[in-house]
Amino acid sequence: TVGNLSEFLAGCDYICNVLPSTTETQDLLSGDALSSCKSKSPVFINVGRGGIISEESLLAALENGWLRGAVLDVFKEEPLPVISPLWSHPKVTVTPHISGPSVAENIAEVFVRNYEKYVNKQSLDHVVNWEKGY
Repeated sequence: TVGNLSEFLAGCDYICNVLPSTTETQDLLSGDALSSCKSKSPVFINVGRGGIISEESLLAALENGWLRGAVLDVFKEEPLPVISPLWSHPKVTVTPHISGPSVAENIAEVFVRNYEKYVNKQSLDHVVNWEKGY
């Protein structure tokens, strides 16, 4: 839970963010939230949403040794600006944000399956929960 976040982070060797972007997760790791990581200095992997941490907070965590490195697929500002220091930071790996290719045939199959379910008044697949934000 958020109440145990510092304790949890202190024991991590790796932190892999896969959280959605919600009001509860925005800047969850910004500021000095990662200072509790200083004893183990984990690697931060972000494949969730970029809003979990500000660029300034991430750079500070790397410079302060709270993180050993970062593998980043998402950013608060996308696309990542050309002038961002993350591009050339020696402890950062930037990935191309292509978690999986979409094939037209697969998209069409999902659409047809959901259309048939809709027409037959059945529950649809892959429905967004608007209250949760994902």
